[in-house]
Amino acid sequence: MNIRIDFKFSSAVPSRDEIRAHLVRRTGLAVELVDNGKWGDGYWKASVRAPEFKRTLNFYQMAVDAVAVDDLPTSGWSTKTSWSYLEWAVLDTLREMGGAPSWKPLTIPKYVSLPWSARKWWWKLLG
Repeated sequence: MNIRIDFKFSSAVPSRDEIRAHLVRRTGLAVELVDNGKWGDGYWKASVRAPEFKRTLNFYQMAVDAVAVDDLPTSGWSTKTSWSYLEWAVLDTLREMGGAPSWKPLTIPKYVSLPWSARKWWWKLLG
């Protein structure tokens, strides 16, 4: 079973390109945006990926003011250990851009606020 987290915005959702640009600025990663077409009333679907990570992350516009992040993996452990830095960074990016997550509380690990290049410090921050 995978997890979906919805983000509700007070106005129109940011574009896919705005989300990607914000993600690149905060992480320093060469994030690629994959256009997965349109669905429903012309709402967009997309994925993000970066060479440093095995999984891509799917997200899509659900309504004029909502985005869903889909297929987040689950494990017998906690979400903090089963989700990658990129997955957490996308969730935090949507929150920073004004989205209110449906999954509350959405506690973002401290290390996600750091750029990818600072990863040597992560293990100290996880403790």
